[in-house]
Amino acid sequence: MVVMLLETPFRRWHSDNKNDLLKVGKPIPILSALAPDKKLSMSKSIQNDLISCISEFLINQIKNEIKQCKFYSIQIDDTTDISQKTQCSIIIRYVTDKSELVERFLGFHNVSEDRTAQGLFNLVNSVLHEFDIENKLVGQCYDGACVMSGHLTGLQARVKEVAPNALFTHCLAHRLNLVLQHGCSINAKCHIVFANLTGIAAYFHNSTSRTNFVDTIVGKRIPQFVQTRWSSRSKILHTIVDEWSGFIDVFDCISKDPKSSSESICGAIGHFKNLKTFEFAFLALIFTPCGTPALIDDMSDRAEPYPDVTKFKEYSCTFPVNALNNLKSTYPNIFYNINSLKVELEVLYSDVKYQNLLHIYDMVKIIEQDALKDILPEAYKLFILILTIPSTSVSNERSFSCLKRIKTCSRNSISQVRFSSLTILSIEKFLINQLKKTESFYDDIINMYSSQKDRSINLTYKT
Repeated sequence: MVVMLLETPFRRWHSDNKNDLLKVGKPIPILSALAPDKKLSMSKSIQNDLISCISEFLINQIKNEIKQCKFYSIQIDDTTDISQKTQCSIIIRYVTDKSELVERFLGFHNVSEDRTAQGLFNLVNSVLHEFDIENKLVGQCYDGACVMSGHLTGLQARVKEVAPNALFTHCLAHRLNLVLQHGCSINAKCHIVFANLTGIAAYFHNSTSRTNFVDTIVGKRIPQFVQTRWSSRSKILHTIVDEWSGFIDVFDCISKDPKSSSESICGAIGHFKNLKTFEFAFLALIFTPCGTPALIDDMSDRAEPYPDVTKFKEYSCTFPVNALNNLKSTYPNIFYNINSLKVELEVLYSDVKYQNLLHIYDMVKIIEQDALKDILPEAYKLFILILTIPSTSVSNERSFSCLKRIKTCSRNSISQVRFSSLTILSIEKFLINQLKKTESFYDDIINMYSSQKDRSINLTYKT
């Protein structure tokens, strides 16, 4: 049963046989394959207990890693699920004792009752109190909401009162979206163009009959619009520009189709006129290069907070004294011996071996492979500190995708414990695969399951 849950933790079983509808929710196909001569099933309480045991085992492994690491940072974001509950995603970022940079998911937490800064701080404190939050928490990354980023009473300010080393980073992905969005809203004509583009996307997504015209004539659907993603506007723009004449034909056919509703005809005529105007077409072509993924990735790379390892050759001639002094004033409780750090950095800067690296993570891996952690302790501490500080909360957004796959309209009454446990099993599948290679993995989970409660049944035998 443990193997079955690990292989298919939340997938639903589909069958074309109507008689099998009664079996939905029970892992009949898998268990029947294991024991074809026996009728096996698993109650929901046993499923929940096993799922909880596996997720608890994973959380314990993550906690052990966090306790052994030097620093860690936190990333938090929330979203609303299908049942209109606010789910808060918590992710921890750290470098393991084997010099591997990882981000671990600690589950979803229902914060619908209290979404204030104090309520979120209480949640963070309850999760991190056992990990020496005062000394080891060195970074926190949220979006630009006032509850999160407020410098007086926001979550980041309350966290810094407890953990003074917790540097706050406004998610660079959100900042990029806000900059581009605000820049386009200043000019009225540009604002109208993007309003029409998102209106075209909504026009087709709100009707299956309109979408059928696009499938028939264009053969390519318009991506769905997401308010917090500039890339969604870019994808919509590129799709329309690439298939400009095709969408003109689509709107023309919808407006002339006798089966089209009055709403569809009015919308088609309006969008048809927009595509025919010179101003709309000109601005769409102008903005097409600005929305390319390569440009957005380039802007994100420029905003990356990691130091440029390619400057080691330059630093070997001119040591960055100002940066070292800023580091000393920012983290006085972490870097006690600043002179030793300077000497170690000078050694690394002058070594040709390290001057051709592309990323600081490459430096950390070399220090691990060459067993230099004890020889260069201060420099290693600096490198893993830089790696630990997050620049975006994109990992939280990825966890929301998992949320939508697990908690659907047909599974909207799932309990919070089961829901959070299933998301942990799904997101941390690579960690599960690593742990499955250990001999005691299944035995440990079975022992946890058996120790939860006494499952024996007292029977009365009659003679």
